Amino acid sequence: MHRRRHAFSQEEVAFLIGAGSAATIARYELGRREPSLDTALALEALYGAPVAELFAGRFNTVEQSVVSRASELIANVRAAGISPAATAKLQALGELSRRTNLFAS
Repeated sequence: MHRRRHAFSQEEVAFLIGAGSAATIARYELGRREPSLDTALALEALYGAPVAELFAGRFNTVEQSVVSRASELIANVRAAGISPAATAKLQALGELSRRTNLFAS
C-alpha cells in the first residue's frame, strides 16, 4: 500500500488531497467508496503512481467492460464495410486488443 510505504497516516493523506477525513481515506482503501476523478488524480500526484495501479481492482473491472464492448463494436464496424473511419476504428480497437490481450481482433 502506497500510504504506508510513505509513512503517511490516513489523516495526513486526507489533508494533503483535501478529502475531508481519515475515515474517507479508510473507505477508499477498503474499496467501500470510490473517489472522484479529482481525488484519484490527487492520489496519483501524491504517490507518483498511476490511478490504474492505485485502484487496480476497479481498473480491471472497467477494462474488462470496455474490452467486452470493443469486441462487439469490432463486429459492427466490420459488418458496415470498409471506409477510412472504419479503418481508423479497427486500428484503435486492435491497439486495445494488443494492450489487454483479452480478445483477438
